[in-house]
Amino acid sequence: MWGLNNINRSTTSFILIYITSLLFLLLLFETKHVVSDNTSELNDTLNSNTKFINLSSNKSNKDNTEDLIPFIESHFTSAKGIDLEEVIDDNSHVNENITNKIFEIVTIQTDESFENLLANNDYLIILFTAPWCGMSKRAINQIHEMVKYFEHSNDFSIEHPNRFFYSKKLLIGLVNVPEFPNLSMKLNVLDYPTIKLVKKEENQKLKIIDFYGNIYHKKVISWIIQQISRLENNPKSQLIQLSTIDNIKFFLEISGYSVIYLHEFESQKKYNNTEYLLVVDICKIYDDVIFGEANYNDLKKSLLINKDILDKNEFQFNITDIIENHEKKSKILLFNSGKHVKTINGPFKEEALILNTIDYYKQENIIFLNKDTIGNLIDNGGTILLLIFSGNSENYIEELNKESSIIHQFYNILQRVIAIRNEKADKSNKYLEERPLFVMSGNEGPINRRFMDFLHIDDDLLPSIIMINDLNVSPPKKYHLDLPKIYLNNLESNTGIGGITSSNNNAEILSIGKPNESNWIILNNHTSINFSPNIISDFIDEVRSGMVNITYHSQVTPSKQNGPVFILVGNTFKEIVYDSTRDVLVLFYTPWCGHCKTFDPIYNEVANIVTSKTNVLVAKIDMSANFIPDDQIGRKIFRFPTIKLYKKREKANPIDFDGEREVNSILDFIWIHTARDEL
Repeated sequence: MWGLNNINRSTTSFILIYITSLLFLLLLFETKHVVSDNTSELNDTLNSNTKFINLSSNKSNKDNTEDLIPFIESHFTSAKGIDLEEVIDDNSHVNENITNKIFEIVTIQTDESFENLLANNDYLIILFTAPWCGMSKRAINQIHEMVKYFEHSNDFSIEHPNRFFYSKKLLIGLVNVPEFPNLSMKLNVLDYPTIKLVKKEENQKLKIIDFYGNIYHKKVISWIIQQISRLENNPKSQLIQLSTIDNIKFFLEISGYSVIYLHEFESQKKYNNTEYLLVVDICKIYDDVIFGEANYNDLKKSLLINKDILDKNEFQFNITDIIENHEKKSKILLFNSGKHVKTINGPFKEEALILNTIDYYKQENIIFLNKDTIGNLIDNGGTILLLIFSGNSENYIEELNKESSIIHQFYNILQRVIAIRNEKADKSNKYLEERPLFVMSGNEGPINRRFMDFLHIDDDLLPSIIMINDLNVSPPKKYHLDLPKIYLNNLESNTGIGGITSSNNNAEILSIGKPNESNWIILNNHTSINFSPNIISDFIDEVRSGMVNITYHSQVTPSKQNGPVFILVGNTFKEIVYDSTRDVLVLFYTPWCGHCKTFDPIYNEVANIVTSKTNVLVAKIDMSANFIPDDQIGRKIFRFPTIKLYKKREKANPIDFDGEREVNSILDFIWIHTARDEL
């Protein structure tokens, strides 16, 4: 049974009893909701494309009784719905040849397996996860993306001469923290998902390097290459040596964000050169940028050897011209995903220009808001320019390739804005001031909806351009661009210009005038909005210089007031409350506050009495749907409900009501602080 004919009957019976017991326990746990769906999902994710390697024996699990039981036990909860016979009989899970890959994923489930891996490998990259953590699932997916990134090209095989940063395969160990807490404590894992690079040094002590930031496959690749290169190379240098054109080609293919430093320094004398040491110091600052160096003379020799690469025009820049016409000046070349984005000409004496330029150009040109990028977006903490539209941005790659799609059109508009900002940055050398992070988002999908709720963006305002200073500030300061609009009944007949129908919403895209001057978005209500790159770029400058007012989220102003209590919204608060002709009593509340709901009829009764006898305006505002700056509120609000009285001549210093929430107490409060003859 189960292909175990070579195992004696007593052993087989024992295994059957063991599995039956495990089945009973599993059913019992599920009845008590001990085993959650999240655990199953994570185990499925862990096991997908993951190689389970027998670390203690070269024999097959099928042929080794001692190995079989832990094999079944370790896979049992994750093999739900999978034929157990198929799993055990499939030797490809155990003995697959893995010698031609840079990375290999394994699971670490015991102290013994960890020690075996560490003893047989120079480096071990470990991802710590937890079953209930959604970020852990996404991190595992990103690690698999990283492995897939290399698996289809012979250029990345271990035998390839361009394996300059490391010549052996690298193992990535996956650890389920709740199932194996010992290793987490040993390596001081405080959170998950967490990535650590572990190396056993000659004194048997462990060298541990932590990965920081959002786990994105290209960022992790850059980090691994950077860290191992630093450990493998001359500690004086920290730079990856690129001695041939072929080296550079491979270097750019595997890089996310990368820098190549070109110079004429001789190999030994360079360590005494001030400029060279400056670049080395800059290299040490970055974990997510790979730094390489090349000598002009070495590359000139390589030009003849690697003529076939140059003939294929595989580089996106004129590398021959850079090498042959350098005029004995050092250069720093910046690349983003292999694409040349900037050249900085030497000589270099100060690090500020280099640092600012790297920080500026290593940004993604445009990122799409989704579950994989939201972490990076929050981590960024800087200024973003958000273009938000009606539609879905999850499958943006497919839409980018369709010229008729609204995503394609918006993307091109932002690319032209970036070109304008880059030109300004190059002229001013003020890189960090010239360009925010550009973000595109649809209004569909749970992440996108929550992001819109966080920023208080309504669907009826789309499409919109919004600049946000810092997402880590609550509430974030946002600035809304009021784009030029035209209202026409029949734009096509009036202009003679045809439209392009979007595939993912009901808008039409028209390009009016020269392509670099304007893009008009035609909505299905025949409203035309001008998304001009120049207007958007000017808007960035105006926000920077303080010419644009902050946009506070506000409910729509009521067309009429129906009840005894005047309804305030964010857009009307200052105008109504700061009216110097009357006193205003304001209730600050939220719908989710139980005390507010209880107090509401009492406040209505107060309003009925006061408005019939005095000039005092009784008002209220929902603070969950409207933002009011602290300087307009007066003293900061710490609880709900809160009542403040704004007197005619003392608007900046409102008086807080701190008595019993009863009709008579509030009436007495108003009587004491307003003119007696008004009651």
